[in-house]
Amino acid sequence: VVICEVAGITKENVRLTVTNELLHISGIRPEDKPPASATFHNLEIEYGEFERHIHIPNAFVGGNIQAQYSDGFLRIEIERGSSEAIKIEVE
Repeated sequence: VVICEVAGITKENVRLTVTNELLHISGIRPEDKPPASATFHNLEIEYGEFERHIHIPNAFVGGNIQAQYSDGFLRIEIERGSSEAIKIEVE
């Protein structure tokens, strides 16, 4: 199981692919335009494109993969399987 915090996006803005032994998680967090009069002293949210790569042990490569996005968290469940490149749909 892989759990990623990706708040502030929609599931349509997330892309998941598996190639060889790497799970690629990428997407875009659109910039939220604050009012012109707003002044920020601290901003901890990064906007724009993001990408992460997670190594998958060989025994799991090509296995059944399911992904769910809810309340800002992306949960990816991977079962053992064969080694073919696949694309994963986010529910």
